[in-house]
Amino acid sequence: MSQTESSREHIQNSWDTIIVGAGMGGLMAGALLAAGGQKVLLLEASNRIGGFQHRFEHKKFHIEANFHFLQEAGPGRPIRELLALAGVEPEWLPLDPVVEFNFPDRVVKVPTDRSLYISDLIAMFPQECDGITALFDSMGALYKVMLDWPLAKLQGLAPEQLPPECAALMAHANDSMDDYSARFVASRELKVILAGWATYFGYCGSRIAALPIIAFTESCWDGGNFHPVGGIDTIAQALKTRIEHGGGGVRLSTPVRRIRIEGQRAVGVELSSGELVNASSVVSNANIFTTYNDLIGAAQSPPGVIDQLNQMEQFRSPLTVYIGVRARGLNLESRAAVHVVVPGYNTEVGDNAQVDGRLDNVAVSIGIPTLVTPELAPPGHHLLKIYTFVGASLIDRLRNDEALKQICTRQLIAAAERGIPGLSEHMVMSVLSVDAYPDLYDKYTSGAIGWAANITTLMAAPDQTTAIKGFYLVGQWTNFFTAMNNVFRSSQRAATAILDKL
Repeated sequence: MSQTESSREHIQNSWDTIIVGAGMGGLMAGALLAAGGQKVLLLEASNRIGGFQHRFEHKKFHIEANFHFLQEAGPGRPIRELLALAGVEPEWLPLDPVVEFNFPDRVVKVPTDRSLYISDLIAMFPQECDGITALFDSMGALYKVMLDWPLAKLQGLAPEQLPPECAALMAHANDSMDDYSARFVASRELKVILAGWATYFGYCGSRIAALPIIAFTESCWDGGNFHPVGGIDTIAQALKTRIEHGGGGVRLSTPVRRIRIEGQRAVGVELSSGELVNASSVVSNANIFTTYNDLIGAAQSPPGVIDQLNQMEQFRSPLTVYIGVRARGLNLESRAAVHVVVPGYNTEVGDNAQVDGRLDNVAVSIGIPTLVTPELAPPGHHLLKIYTFVGASLIDRLRNDEALKQICTRQLIAAAERGIPGLSEHMVMSVLSVDAYPDLYDKYTSGAIGWAANITTLMAAPDQTTAIKGFYLVGQWTNFFTAMNNVFRSSQRAATAILDKL
């Protein structure tokens, strides 16, 4: 280290922990550390907090980019308790029904009452009664084990080291959602309905692992799904305030040039301005490729880690069109806040189309956030988010192809109108996500929301603790499945590791 660098270091404030990236994972980690008595500095390159869940304004509509609901947020549930531990206790609205699946021949509404949903399915498929009952018994039992033994805890354990209660979990570890449901039921239509959350994520049931979908499904029941009054931005702002009230700081428009490593230990960061800031611990909420390639660099990254990451499969990328519509005539108030519109029961066709970059026959998901947060739209209007998940190749083509953007916008809206007719006639505004927040479609991930949901990838995904002392990871690129409740869990795990070392 040069004398100039040493002198410049000397005059900078020191912090207990520096967090790079003000996504929801970084905010939660910072709030938990602040609640534990730490002085935290959170640094964000953009001019906003929230990451993939940030709020932005477009033509008088306030758009929360990806948020629909927060799982496990009911009274006494894990995420409600975790937020309280961080000092954040928002007002909540339950979502019931949780989601509405629109098929060509039927509408399947999923209530928050698990037993009611099972009864509804049995009424639709009476010949599958025993199988439906056995399947939900199995899912409930697996979910209870996953709460105690998430995949993150099982990494690196040999078969003989696994707890006895994990035997059933490992028995289904390599099942796709279709493989799993086929153990219990025969109807193709029923299998597609049971894999509804896979379709929500843009996958057919044969191409996504069963365990993450089971966990996602079970976490929604009986008070699990809630929406914070005022939108997810209220939680982001409350987490930020908690950091600041703990003596910490949140600095926006402050890019980090590098994470400083000395003697295999993280000691702070260097900002793009050249300023050096010291800390006992550093946490990255940036995507993991940016973290190791750019912020740490290949020379100081643990041997083989970048090559391993490059070989792992990423999740698909959300492509969303946000539209504003006139409320009168659409009768959206009678609809669910979240929809999945499925063109048919041969979901492999749509899956192949998504992979190939074609959106003319795909399932789409629809969020209507103004049903729970009406102030996001001007009076007399609603805001809708219409999206599917696509491969990186389509995102790359969209970056500089205005004609293709228009085609994709029309196709997404047309797909949504299969479930909610009349949207285009009432539309007053539209904007595609690649234009609304292009910085999230970065060069390494093209906007992918973490690792692919297959057991091989999830079991190899990075833990929150790393081989670099004092350096930690949080967010969707760790060994928890995507979704905000899992991002929060990654933050809890990292914060606990930091505080335990004290």
